Amino acid sequence: MGNAWPGADMRRKSLFSARFRAVIGVSLAVVALLPSAFAESKKKEIFAGKQDTGRSIALEVLVDGTPDELFKDWSTTVGIVQFFGSGSNVDPRVGGLYEIDFGRLPDGTVLGPRGNRILRYDPPRALDFEWTMPIFAQELNTHPLPTWVEIRFEPFGDAGERTLVKLTHHGFGQGDLWDQCFSFFQRGWFDILFRLKLHRSYFVFSS
Repeated sequence: MGNAWPGADMRRKSLFSARFRAVIGVSLAVVALLPSAFAESKKKEIFAGKQDTGRSIALEVLVDGTPDELFKDWSTTVGIVQFFGSGSNVDPRVGGLYEIDFGRLPDGTVLGPRGNRILRYDPPRALDFEWTMPIFAQELNTHPLPTWVEIRFEPFGDAGERTLVKLTHHGFGQGDLWDQCFSFFQRGWFDILFRLKLHRSYFVFSS
């Protein structure tokens, strides 16, 4: 009888230890899932109002420079003024502004998209941002903005000194005004990527 109690005590300790390990294991699993769950929730929030309408513009260009250099071309004023616009207001974070200047009117009004937010900021691989419709289609710029642009930067070649830049503009709707915008941006993004290639070929545009 005297030896039964220690055995029972050992079994209780073993059972407690097993349960403790199980609880800790579940807790660690939950903690591990929290960052991805938060990221997914944040993505749904930032992409609210965006739909893949099945109508997108997709272009790509192979340019000199590393993905890091090309990412900075698209995400800093120093880079943007070389090929994209005459100035910019970029807050480099998800939810930050991504506004590009395309000149000024005689009264000083700045031309260019306003209120665009960054949807994905993942240097040097990916940059996504909202985009507004041109001045002739202002009524399509609802809140939240329906269209967005995805830029991807993929290293090309063994040396890694060239980058394949992929641009996709999503969210175009149907109708005559949307058709006009689609054609407008087909030409516009082609021109921007052409200017980017020239810039990376060591030509510099003066604004």
